[in-house]
Amino acid sequence: MDEIDKLKGIFDGLCKSAVNIFHNEEEVAPFIFIFPRDGGTVPVILIKEDKDLVSRFVQHICHKVRAIAGAIVAEAWAVTLNKDAKWDGTPPSKRLDRVEILQVSLFSKSINKMKTWRIKRDGETKSLEEYFGEESPDRVETRFFGDYFRADS
Repeated sequence: MDEIDKLKGIFDGLCKSAVNIFHNEEEVAPFIFIFPRDGGTVPVILIKEDKDLVSRFVQHICHKVRAIAGAIVAEAWAVTLNKDAKWDGTPPSKRLDRVEILQVSLFSKSINKMKTWRIKRDGETKSLEEYFGEESPDRVETRFFGDYFRADS
């Protein structure tokens, strides 16, 4: 099995786990996973709201363990813009047209994958519906991993 197939398998496993946790708990605590070159997994539990501090820590660990990939599993806010629309810089959490999602993203130098589910609320009950997913060689920078997984770095 080559590295891309291995990463796709990890991504599929994270997606299944995230959906199962959501169905059992009706929420998913945010996690970051770092996958060292020598094997294993380094989980990072986000207990601080200081995203810049968490980002610096995650990038430090990626360098230290020579990570081949990193993943994020979290609930988040998302906004979909029309093709010709320009983003005005307002964070999704502050926009009225936002939707709540469950997101699983995997980043590496060779493959980037993202899958999201829209969180639907019906009174006290939450459910998931498919939202979108993509595989992209172009995503090279994220808040938590910075440009660590850029293909040309």
